[in-house]
Amino acid sequence: MKTLSLLRRLLLCAGLFMVPLTFWLPAHEVFEQPKTVVFLVYTLALAAASLPLLPRPLPRRKRAWLWPALGLALAVGLSILNGWRLLPADPWISLEHAAPLWACAFTALVLVVEDDTVFSRALWCMAVTACLVAFYGLIQFLDQTLGRSLGIPLDLVRWTSFGVTRIYSTMGNPDYMAALFSMLIPLFAGMGRRNLLLDFRSAMTTAALALLAIPALLLLATGYTSGLHAYVAWALFCLVLLALIRLLKPAQCWLALLALLALLILAAQGRGAYLALAVAVGGFLLGLWKFGGREVFRRHRGLFLGGVSASAGLVLGLALLVAARAACPDLGLLRVVPFRSGLRLADSLAGRLETAGNPLNDANVVRLFYYRAALQLFRRHPLLGVGYGNNALYTAGAQSVIWKRWQAAGNPRAGLVEPHVELYTHNDLLQNLAESGLLGTLAYLFFWGFFFRRGWKILARDGLKAAGLPVLGLMAMGAAFWTNSLLNFPWRVLASLQLCWFGYALMARLEDWSLRSASGPTAAPGWGWGRPQAAPAEPAAAPRWLLPATLATALLALLAASIPARWFTASLLMKKGDQYREANQAAPSLAFYEKADQVGVSGTQAVEEYLYLGSMENVAGHPDKAIQYFNQGVRIYPDFIEAHYNLGYTYLGLYQADPRANLADRDLALGEFNRVLDIDPRYTNALNNLGNLYFDMRQLDKASQAYRTLLRYQDNLYQAHYNLAAVYLLQGDKAGAESEFSKCLEDNPSYAPARAWLAKLKAMPRGAALHFH
Repeated sequence: MKTLSLLRRLLLCAGLFMVPLTFWLPAHEVFEQPKTVVFLVYTLALAAASLPLLPRPLPRRKRAWLWPALGLALAVGLSILNGWRLLPADPWISLEHAAPLWACAFTALVLVVEDDTVFSRALWCMAVTACLVAFYGLIQFLDQTLGRSLGIPLDLVRWTSFGVTRIYSTMGNPDYMAALFSMLIPLFAGMGRRNLLLDFRSAMTTAALALLAIPALLLLATGYTSGLHAYVAWALFCLVLLALIRLLKPAQCWLALLALLALLILAAQGRGAYLALAVAVGGFLLGLWKFGGREVFRRHRGLFLGGVSASAGLVLGLALLVAARAACPDLGLLRVVPFRSGLRLADSLAGRLETAGNPLNDANVVRLFYYRAALQLFRRHPLLGVGYGNNALYTAGAQSVIWKRWQAAGNPRAGLVEPHVELYTHNDLLQNLAESGLLGTLAYLFFWGFFFRRGWKILARDGLKAAGLPVLGLMAMGAAFWTNSLLNFPWRVLASLQLCWFGYALMARLEDWSLRSASGPTAAPGWGWGRPQAAPAEPAAAPRWLLPATLATALLALLAASIPARWFTASLLMKKGDQYREANQAAPSLAFYEKADQVGVSGTQAVEEYLYLGSMENVAGHPDKAIQYFNQGVRIYPDFIEAHYNLGYTYLGLYQADPRANLADRDLALGEFNRVLDIDPRYTNALNNLGNLYFDMRQLDKASQAYRTLLRYQDNLYQAHYNLAAVYLLQGDKAGAESEFSKCLEDNPSYAPARAWLAKLKAMPRGAALHFH
């Protein structure tokens, strides 16, 4: 039993610790699959190790917390079954997206019923992971500002970029990281400065040591190398960080971590996270005022005044830098290294904030486009949705409906967007409506409503005593999540999803402590790592179902463990194929793509692979195989625009190779190009090919309409002008032909055929017959 308990703790800590760090592998840039599957494997293994140790029977007040979580998992399951009914081509897609949700739910339920020792270690691991993500974010920030100003690289990884000074830490995207940190700040603030429930100095020290070891792990795992000076700079940073941590007291470490998280939110430039942080901090302060009164602010006035002063000073400093740059761009003082670093951040931040209030800004229009598309999907499948995780399968078709409405109404937004495949709606509530319907959305709202209601009851009963302060932090964390979720998608990013479930379990523990405290004196839970704990009670005799359930869960964990290895191998093979494809080496590229297909991929990665496989088979002269792969992609994504276009292009090639024998291929090409334009009327390549086919069939009105539509969206295509001129020639419209040949030469003055035809038309006597060949 001791061995099983140790294994369970290791699995729990590894699952919490590893998930946000999967982006450390520069060879693997498929954002969602590695971390979700890694977490699923850890959680299934944790389930197998935990089932024999759960307390029996479960206390009634803990059972109450199971129902919202189980109801949410059930609603997701029903939406997945509905998604399989609607589109049975690839049933793994929804399961891939929903598996992390269920895994998080199970982890939360385990933490609800576990003893304080296990929970304390889970909380400590969560803090270590947050510190590690933040420390690497600090390295990125210094590398983007001070390092680049001095010409000294500090970041060993640096495998992607989101613009000047926009850092992403290990989260893969700046907005992901900013959303997570805006939730962590109120959670950590609720731990308190005086009576810390968590040893932040220990967590920060462990994270700094782990950061010091990262280069060696990168080198061993991926062979990723950088210059010696970068390794030295990295090591020096970690050693300085360790020294600073050891000099600070625990409460000072807590304050320093909060300040660092706030700085990184600023540097990430996630505008939704700015609003979320303001809502969370404002709600936290209002809660302190309501439940603690003026005495709280009077007792900690130095802390509050310091925070307000630092925030105001930072904002004022950035504003002054931007103003000084605008007033006197050649000011010598601004060329000093620290000012150059600040200017990079200030200029970039000012640009992003300037666009936030513009209703016709590209980002704002795109998000409105996604919102309308999600509502369109909800109207089609109101009860159970299109299937959890299936937004990408249907979003292009729904976007097409919205785009056509905007176009018909003359809405200027129509010129800023076009239908395409998109994984996320950038609004979790609307995406839940689209994917899981009304039932799933109500379960989602009930889950969060239960969380907030129980938290409010604890605060109303205890105020800021006992569990009150951490509960207030959790409530503010929930407010930050909801603000982010209305502008982004933290419920679908595993790190922030995991934090939500962890907060749910923590609220359950705090309620239990609060109720026990109300009935009589009780000791505070020992949630610090390594503190003495009371020995947990021995579990009751195991029921008969326990052994089969444990064995079944262990088998599932074993089977799931092969998934990340398979996907990772397939992804590496695909990347190797990409390298040869970009070098126009069809044979080796095709070989690597075929190996990746044999290893096995699924979901969005499979569709991408089928697209590349079909393209390479076309280049290799195997159109039948290309058609087979493109059709596999279309079966998974019925509205997959690129696959439909490539199918049409392949059929067009077969028709052009032998027009008399392959008339059926011409009709198939027409069907595919029209399908593309039904989804995206602005797809210029499809318009051009469709016009060429109609011209070849001498359906001149349809050819003219295709070319004119193409030129309405992109008027500088000289070939389209030339083709339209040819249509006018066959229709006997000399003036129209001259006009289009002239426009063709404006776009490409060296295009000889247009110049020759224009000269011929001008020399032609009035009334002469027009011919084109």
